[in-house]
Amino acid sequence: MSESVNLKEVDTIAAAPAGFTVERAMYALLATAALLARVLGLGAGMPLLPLETAQALPAWRDAMNLALTGATTAAAQSPLLYTVQRFIFWMTDGGNDAWVRLFPALVGAALVLVPWALRRQLGRGGALILAGLIAVDPWLLAFSRLGDGAILSTAGALLLWAALLNWDRLSAMQWRLLAVATALFVLSGPLAWLLLPPLALTAVLTRPALPADNRERRWLLGLFAATVVIVATGWLAYWDGWGVLSSSVSAALSFVGGDLGYPLLWPVTRLIVDQPFVFAVGVIGLVLLLRGMRAGAADRSLTIGLGVWAVYGVVLLALPGRSPMTLLILGLPLLVAAAWGTARLLRFCLTETDWQDGSLIAVALGVLLVTSYFLSAGYLSAQIVDARMLLFYLIVPLLVAFFVWWSGWQTTAQVTGLLVAATLLLASLSSAWDLSLRGDLLRGNRLFETSTQQNVRMLADDVAQLGAIRVGDPGEIDVYVAQVESPLQPVLGWYLRFVRDLRFVDAIDPALYGRNVLVISAPNVQLALPSAAVGSDYPLVQDWLPTGFDTWRNRLRWALFRELRQLPASSSVVLWVQED
Repeated sequence: MSESVNLKEVDTIAAAPAGFTVERAMYALLATAALLARVLGLGAGMPLLPLETAQALPAWRDAMNLALTGATTAAAQSPLLYTVQRFIFWMTDGGNDAWVRLFPALVGAALVLVPWALRRQLGRGGALILAGLIAVDPWLLAFSRLGDGAILSTAGALLLWAALLNWDRLSAMQWRLLAVATALFVLSGPLAWLLLPPLALTAVLTRPALPADNRERRWLLGLFAATVVIVATGWLAYWDGWGVLSSSVSAALSFVGGDLGYPLLWPVTRLIVDQPFVFAVGVIGLVLLLRGMRAGAADRSLTIGLGVWAVYGVVLLALPGRSPMTLLILGLPLLVAAAWGTARLLRFCLTETDWQDGSLIAVALGVLLVTSYFLSAGYLSAQIVDARMLLFYLIVPLLVAFFVWWSGWQTTAQVTGLLVAATLLLASLSSAWDLSLRGDLLRGNRLFETSTQQNVRMLADDVAQLGAIRVGDPGEIDVYVAQVESPLQPVLGWYLRFVRDLRFVDAIDPALYGRNVLVISAPNVQLALPSAAVGSDYPLVQDWLPTGFDTWRNRLRWALFRELRQLPASSSVVLWVQED
């Protein structure tokens, strides 16, 4: 058994008292905090991304029994989310941005409770640490606030992984729930197909045995098949769900071998900038797990599974089809390993610590870290830099060396380890805030290359106002969308869904154009419009990646302070209106 998960603790876990305990209270508190972080400002913040509208628009059309004239690039990729959103839109009479993102947010918050099933492998403390890390993880928080199936696949994978590690303790009812969960996982989206290999490896390592009763096995198979059919088709209400399932497989293949993937430097940048704590402590945790496994003190299936899973994630991010979704494949094993590493770090740092000397070391190094932060801000902003300023940074290692001589290596290492870990954790919390809650595109704080701007809501308001003025009803005015870029088509389709006659066309017939007709087109497109038509430009989406900086100083300034020297490039549309 591991150093922290000893036989006595396993027996205690197995015989956990019923009712409300301090441990259960901590999980409830973390779940509540995770829920608040995921639902606050869910619809009032950033507009839906193109991938969110591509998922939501087909479900909305189906729920409202409406169709858009002309083809758009909207194509749902998560059968599970498609069915849930379709039901939500039907219940809420069309829904809004918040309703689009609600179900992933709820699943992302519930993910905090999964570590409860891993207490036997991680120990009570390690599992609770993992729950806390899940609650504030920058990537999990960002994808939980996204109307996409990635977080559904992630939650399903972690749940199935925990079940495989504890299959020998599953009751008959839990096996049946697991069959349903497996079906939902398969229907959750493209990421589920890429998460199958790590789960398959865990199954090989743990060798789970299905219930011996053949009747029970048939029950499990029937539950799995029935769940797939019911969820994919919405209780047999629409058979297009099978097409969505096919789209999820195609999307998964594009994440592996697609030719439109993100730059190779991009995942490295995101890992270091967004996840400094999980990256550093997770790698340490993997090393400690490997050492513990060799000494017989760590779970073999857990160690090998996490190690191979992490390598698999690195390989996927090295392939040409890399995308933000594949970040989660690497992030999950690092997160679990970071929980293990944090438990070891706390044990080392809080055992026989001389706090009389340690408090002085902590104050001195803390002051230097804060000073270094502000000095770096001034250095990166200054046009002319005195190289002698860099000598200040040498004070930190020199002071650490002095404290080793003065107080001993153990106390210095304990305090320094806690201080470094706290600094990395604060950096990760800051990244979580920037990615999900700040809502400022000018700071370059989005995971995806293409982000929707607030101007799309202004465009929708202007179209509604023109409809009310000219025809007496915002939805009765005719709107033609001509020759706009592919990412903009589902965005316009979603935010202009109140227009009953919204058409996507390749050209405009001058005979149809009039006072009660609005045209939306890409800039610099030649349209046969009367001379009385007046156009207004609306920048709708921004394209930006943290790999195109011209100088290392600008790159470092963004990494530390999320500040950009220049605005990202935008894609616009023009709203054409005939003057009275």
